[in-house]
Amino acid sequence: MCSLLTCLGFFAQLLSWSPGSRNTKPLGTFQLDRIKMSLFKEKNSAGSELYARIRDHESSLKKLFEEFWQRYEPYSDQGFQERLQNQFHQRWWEMYLGIGLLNLNLNLNPSRKEKGPDFEIKLSDKTLWIEAVAPNLGNGDNSLPEMLEGVHNLPEKEFLLRLRTSLDYKLKKIKSYKNEYIPSNDVFIIAISSCALSGYGALMDFPVPAPLKILAGAKNLVLNEKGNFVNFRPNITKNSGSTVDTNLFKNQSFKEISAVLYSNCRILKSHSKPEESFQLFLNPNFENDYFFEPFEGIDIWYHYTDNGESIWKKKSA
Repeated sequence: MCSLLTCLGFFAQLLSWSPGSRNTKPLGTFQLDRIKMSLFKEKNSAGSELYARIRDHESSLKKLFEEFWQRYEPYSDQGFQERLQNQFHQRWWEMYLGIGLLNLNLNLNPSRKEKGPDFEIKLSDKTLWIEAVAPNLGNGDNSLPEMLEGVHNLPEKEFLLRLRTSLDYKLKKIKSYKNEYIPSNDVFIIAISSCALSGYGALMDFPVPAPLKILAGAKNLVLNEKGNFVNFRPNITKNSGSTVDTNLFKNQSFKEISAVLYSNCRILKSHSKPEESFQLFLNPNFENDYFFEPFEGIDIWYHYTDNGESIWKKKSA
C-alpha cells in the first residue's frame, strides 16, 4: 500500500500529464469539466454545414449553446452530441425545448428510459410526456422549396403539409409507446419547431399562428363590417389530388394528444429564454384544465363556442 505522500504525488502527476509532453501545466478541475461538457465535437466532417459554421467560430451564439449544454446534458439521450453533428436542427430543437421547459420550472426526469418520448415531466398524480419534432423540407412533389431572394409567393401549402406530416408521424410513435409501457391516462404533447424549414416559420403566422391552420382549419382573414373573422378550410389538396385533413383537433385519432407546442424560432435567432418563442395549443377534445397551469409562462391558445360560433383565443404569458 502506498504512503499518503506517494499517493498524493501520483495524483498530482495525473493532473499534469498529457500525451506527448512531460512538462505541461496542471490541468485544473474547471478545465477538466469544460472539456467533458463541451457541446461541439472536435473538427471533423460534420454532416451539417450550420453545425460546422457555429462550431468553428467563436461567437456569442456558440457561447450560448455551450451554456445550454451545461444545463441540458443530464436530460439528453446517450449519443446526443454525435447525432447533433448530422441532425443539427432536430437535436438543437430538443435542447432548446428542454432549456425552455427548465426555465418554466417543470420537473423534468433526468433518468428517463432511452426508448420513449423525449421528455418526461412529473405532475401531481400523472406524467406528462413531450415528443419533439423539427420537420425538414421533405422530398417529392409536395416538398418545401428553399427560400430564395426576391419577391415570391409563400409556399404555404407545402409548409403546412410538412407540419401535418410530422404530427402524423409523432402521433403514431406516441400510440406505440402507449401500447408498450406508458399508462393510458398519462398526458401527451407534441412539440414542433419550424427551425429546419428554411426560415419560413414566422412568415406563415398570418392571420393566425401556423399550427391553427392544420389543427383547427384556419385559413384567410376576412374583413367584414360586422367584424373581421378567419374563414375555415377543412383540408389541403396535394399535387396528386388527394386531400389532407387540416382540422386535426376534431379528428378522433388525434384525441390522445392533449396539446401541441410550437416555436418558429430560427437557430441563428436563438436567445437565452427559449420559452418566449413557445405557443401552446390546447386540444378542445381533451380535459386540459388539469395540466396546463405549469405552462402559464407562455402564450396559450384555447377554444370555446359562443352562440354556435367557434372561437380560438390566446391567453398571453
